[in-house]
Amino acid sequence: MRPSMYAEPIPEDAEVFERLKISTREWEVNGVTRYGLKVWRGKATRTMVNYYYTSEENRAREIEGLKESETASLAFKAEMREDGVKRVAAMKEAMTVGTVLHGSWGYDQTNAELWEVVGRPSPGYVEIRKVKAEPIESEGLGMATYLRVLPGEVYGETVRKKITAYGVSFRHFTLSLVEDPESRKFYDSWTH
Repeated sequence: MRPSMYAEPIPEDAEVFERLKISTREWEVNGVTRYGLKVWRGKATRTMVNYYYTSEENRAREIEGLKESETASLAFKAEMREDGVKRVAAMKEAMTVGTVLHGSWGYDQTNAELWEVVGRPSPGYVEIRKVKAEPIESEGLGMATYLRVLPGEVYGETVRKKITAYGVSFRHFTLSLVEDPESRKFYDSWTH
C-alpha cells in the first residue's frame, strides 16, 4: 500500500468508518478492470492507502482488514487512556508530603536527582524541593559512589510540578516515586 505524496481532496461520496474515509473506484487498462482504493485517516489530507487490486474480492478483503484494524486501534487507545487515568489517580494518591522522588540523567555519567514532596497545592500538582543525600559506598567505584537519601533535609527553591502516570516530569527525565527511601541506595558518578 503506497501512500500518496500529495494532498488530495477527499471525495464527497467517501464511506466514513470511525476515523477512516474510504473511497473506491474502478477503471479499465487494456481491457483489464482495476479496483482502486484510497483511504484517509483522521484529518490527514494525504492518503494512507492508495492502491489498486485485480479483483473486487481482494479490495473488499483489504477494506474489511482496515476496518478491523481501526476498531482494534480505537479499542486499544481507549484501554490505554483508561489505564493511564487509573495510573495517574494512583500516583496522585501516593504523592503525599514527605514522599521521596528519584530520577537520573547524564551522558557518560549518572547524575542522581533526589527530591522530596513538600506540598500539595492542588490534587494534580506537587511542590518539590531537593533533598540531601550522603555518600555511603564508593570503594572500587572510581569517580562514582552510592548515595543514601536524608529524608526531611530539603534545600533549594520549591518547584511546582504536575503529577503524571509515572511520577513527575522534570526537565528531560521523570522523577519516580521511591518506596522505602531509607533502605535504598542510588548510584551517582562524577559526584558533587
